[in-house]
This record gives sequence, C-alpha cells and structure tokens, in this order.
Amino acid sequence: MIVSIGEALIDIKENEFYVGGGPLNTALAVARLGSPSCFLGGVSSDKYGNRILNHMIDNNILFDPVFCNDMAPTMTTTAVVSGAVNKYEFDWKGTSAFSITAEKLEEAFSSNSDINCVFFGSVSFVDKNVRKELKKFFEKRHSLIKFFDPNIRGSLVTDRDEYIKALNEAASISDMVKVSDDDLEYWGMSAEELVKICKHYLIVTHGEKGSTWLGRRIRVECPATKPWHKIVDTIGCGDVFNGAVLAWLDRRNRFEDFRISETDVRLVAAFASECAAYNCTREGCNPPFDNEITA
Repeated sequence: MIVSIGEALIDIKENEFYVGGGPLNTALAVARLGSPSCFLGGVSSDKYGNRILNHMIDNNILFDPVFCNDMAPTMTTTAVVSGAVNKYEFDWKGTSAFSITAEKLEEAFSSNSDINCVFFGSVSFVDKNVRKELKKFFEKRHSLIKFFDPNIRGSLVTDRDEYIKALNEAASISDMVKVSDDDLEYWGMSAEELVKICKHYLIVTHGEKGSTWLGRRIRVECPATKPWHKIVDTIGCGDVFNGAVLAWLDRRNRFEDFRISETDVRLVAAFASECAAYNCTREGCNPPFDNEITA
C-alpha cells in the first residue's frame, strides 16, 4: 500500500469546484493506476469535507476515521488562469489541512502492516507544527520508504531559513525526492548538490522539457510526453506524475530492496510522463486509469 500524508482541499477555477491537494491527488493517481492507496490528512466536517470523503470513496482511496470530521474548515485555493498555466491564491490558515499529528498517524498506521511507501510534502509541510509532528512520527519509523515532494509555495512561507532547514532534513530521510526547477531555485541548490543530501534518488521535473533522474551512480535525462489533445489546464500534473512513479514501482515490487536500474528509470519516467500528459487534457486533477495508458 502507498500512504499519502498531507492536505486535502478544494480547488476553485472559474466558479467550478474540484477536489485537490497534492497528497490527495497523488493518492488518487496511485489508486486509479491499480495500486492500493491510502490518504491520511485532516478532512473537515463542512460541505467541502463531505465532498472530499465521497471523492475518496468513489475512487477506492482508503482513509482513517481518526482524520475525519475535523471541526476546522476545508482549505480552498482559487486558480488565477493565465493561458494553460494556473497560479493559486490560498485560503489556508486555520484549516483542517494542518490537523496532522504524530498520535493520529500512529493510530492509523497501527491497523496497517502492508505499507510499502509513504508520500509526504506539499502545502501542509509549510506549517511548522505539521513538520514537527511528521518528524516525531518518522523518528520511530526509520525503515519506512519515503517519497518527498515539497511542491514549494514560497508565498506561504513565513521564515525562509527555518523552512530551508526543514527541507534539507526531509530530503536527508527520504529515499526519493522530487522537485521542479522552480523548487530548486527557491531551495537555492543545484540538482548535483541536492542529490548528495537525498538517501537514494532525486527527480527534477522540467515541465514540457521532461525530467532528470539522479542517483549515486546514475544520471538519466528523460523526455516529456506531449499531450495528444489540447492542454486544458495543468492542475495536479505534478501530483499525477508522483502517483504514477509510486504505482509503477509498487506493481514491480521495487520497494522491496529499492534498487532502481537505469532501464527502470527510463520506463517509469515514460509511464509517469504519459500519465501527467493525459491529466493535462482534462479539467482539474483527473488522472488516467491504468487501461488508458500505453507506456
């Protein structure tokens, strides 16, 4: 099972409402691509929270009651459209997205023994208290394979130095880290510098220019898949890429010893790129099902 930890939210674009949030989108992609998927994050008792719960049920995403019916409201984002690119305005303070605690995670994990990998990061990682709780939880679970995507939103960061320190710590305990070119620029590191901090692998995405995969002994440049239909928007494309990587590795048992060859890299990159391209052709985060992908 792949467990995604972080925020669930509602994306608002041109008066349309979409269930989203990086970790929940990642969990959605994992589930649609045929791997067992679980989301752990605060879900509000408000109308948006009910919509999020129904979304998870409809897509076979597991969740734990300990995270449900939070009294805080659901986080929302408003997409400001500029061509095919979206920028986001967040209504995030005091929302259910930040109700993650080590105690809740321990309770949820205690009933699941078949967890292969944990995904974490994104907007919830901006919050100092969430970072503290995640660190407390992970300190007791060194053997967990971890995939970290900070999905950096600099406008939400109040103490950059502290946040950069937290990013470095998260990368150092993570078996796989994925960043965009923009993330690297904010981080203030080159890919070659950052991969030295990561435990195993670093993925750097370059949008339509593809991705670079780096490890201790490998560096592979992978092309992007061009969407075969008109690009509708880019909501959730990076999250779908994450979920596709996780699902591909899970279905091929690569989490057992976490050794990924150069051939594996080229195959998983092609698969993840096609999944992300497919998502670009539909509104909101709407990843493909496994039978819709050829790679």
